[in-house]
Amino acid sequence: MSYIVKQNLAPIPLVIGLLLAGQSNFAGTTARLTTAHGVPLNTSADGGAASSLAMLLAEMIAFRRGHTVLTSYAAYGGTSIKQYAGYCDGPWQAARSLYAGVTVTNVGYVYSLYGGDNTKISNSFTTGSAGNAPVGTTIGANETTGDTLVWKCLGTVTARDVQGTVYNKDDVAGKFDPLGRMLATTFNFMAANESSIDRFILATEWGEQDAPDVTMTTARFRDSDIAVIDGHFARTSKPIFAAPGLAPYYAAQDANYPKLTQAVIDVVAYYAALGDARVKAGSNLRTDLGVLPTNPGTAIKGLKADAIHMNEYTIWLAAEAWYARLLAAGFI
Repeated sequence: MSYIVKQNLAPIPLVIGLLLAGQSNFAGTTARLTTAHGVPLNTSADGGAASSLAMLLAEMIAFRRGHTVLTSYAAYGGTSIKQYAGYCDGPWQAARSLYAGVTVTNVGYVYSLYGGDNTKISNSFTTGSAGNAPVGTTIGANETTGDTLVWKCLGTVTARDVQGTVYNKDDVAGKFDPLGRMLATTFNFMAANESSIDRFILATEWGEQDAPDVTMTTARFRDSDIAVIDGHFARTSKPIFAAPGLAPYYAAQDANYPKLTQAVIDVVAYYAALGDARVKAGSNLRTDLGVLPTNPGTAIKGLKADAIHMNEYTIWLAAEAWYARLLAAGFI
């Protein structure tokens, strides 16, 4: 009788650039600068701090797989995925609630609301009455309208600048990544570390703001995620992989999340249809963690009292879920 003994060999050690794009849950809720808009701490090469999901995931990959992991994240609290890809709302309208970064058209030109200002995160900016539309024609210049909103002129209207368009890397600067969030974080990180990185892995995780957004559709979320992924793919000649996922949520959001769940499934299917094996499913924390109770107490799986942010115990469980997905995908 003969036996074959298989050893669980560790992979060849790599230097991995771990890129994370999403909202505050993805960066961690305890590592923040003391600023009103609450941008997660991201001041060093490893891009995180203790107890953040980003750093827990990086540590799991490093210690369990033997890789060196550098991380960078474009994760801003209170934001929507369409503030990363960019989105056109069509002709300017009065009394319209808009996210920072959205574009509108008027007098034959395209304008971005707070274009380039990555401190703006809210979707509560409301246009004023008729007469407050932007009208400036100097490309690249800002204009403050009578309703105190700030618009950047991006150029003349093209066939792409119609309501519902999700912008991508091939659109003019300021339409894709309109607030410069990825440029300031993951894109710059990739450029600065290109020579020392063996492979990049991008994980995306939105949902908290997008699920209750009545204007968000499955197609729009899918196209936005694809735009973000393609934008990162175009930034490097090194091997790069992507894992789209979703943020956790609580029972009251159950009616809204199916459209996002389907969108992420569709993202993976899109790349599979192209024969591109670089994109595999990331962690959908709704399915991987289940519906989370609010404020359940310490060391119990759930959300904090705000019903948005994971508690410390759940951040660890989320990091484990992401680790399992990246491992199953063969990325680590």
